Parts: sequence; C-alpha cells; structure tokens
Amino acid sequence: MVVKKEIKDAKNIKKENVDVDLFDYDALLKRARTQLEKINLEQERFVIPKLMSLIQGKKTILKNAAQVCKIINRDPQHLLKYFVKETGVPATNDDTKIILNGVVNSFKVNQIYQKYINEFVLCKQCKKPDTRIIIEKGVLLLKCDACGAINPVRKI
Repeated sequence: MVVKKEIKDAKNIKKENVDVDLFDYDALLKRARTQLEKINLEQERFVIPKLMSLIQGKKTILKNAAQVCKIINRDPQHLLKYFVKETGVPATNDDTKIILNGVVNSFKVNQIYQKYINEFVLCKQCKKPDTRIIIEKGVLLLKCDACGAINPVRKI
C-alpha cells in the first residue's frame, strides 16, 4: 500500500509529496534513521571546562581558574579553599589564576577538580550543572535550577 503524504520541511517550510509504503518496514526505518541523525548531531549545551595547570619552580599555577569559576557559577574563593584543603598547601588568588605554593602534578589537580565538580556543581538527582549554593539556617545547600532538588553540601 503506497500513500502520498505532504511533508513540511521545518527549515525551508516547503511542501513536497513523498511516496511512503506503509508496509515496507526497511523503507520506514531508513526514513526514521535519516531524521534521527540530525537530532543526534547536536552537542551538549554545557561542557564542563578543563582546568589548566602549570608547574613553575615550586609553585603550581591554575591558569584559567577565574574563567572556569565564571562558567560553573562558583566563587573563586570557594574553589581556592577546596584546593587548599585537598592538597594541604597554601594558596593565593590572583584576578585570573590560583597559585598553589607547592608542586601538585596535573593529574592530581584534575582529580581534585573533578571531585569538586561532582560534590559542589553537579546536581545529585539529575546530574545537571544548573546549580547554585545557598545558605539556609546556617546550612550550605546545593539547589538545582533544572529539577528543583535541594541537597546539603559540606562546608570547606
């Protein structure tokens, strides 16, 4: 059974006649797959940025810390405190970078940064990064703007 159907192309908004065989499973499957490929090529709307580190003498410099904090919507001081606690070395905050006063290799820096993202940025329920840290009755809470979940987080 062949049926002629009018199909509107979403981008061009033009109508065209297409012969569709309702009993030909392979033809229907090919048509569905060609439509799905366009959807699957879309990228994620948010990609967690990489933290770039550089060892210079006896100091480790996190070069793009300010940009990363702006993208993940966190205070640079919060990230600084987390790195100080996790590495055990003193640190200072510049306008664009965090300087750790000790040698921390890039693998360890990325491992600590990933733990920070999992604990203080990603929602515990939906795993989306649309969160913010709020304080309610002296308790730090991670509030998700995407799903509305509220989870307690530890103080640094």
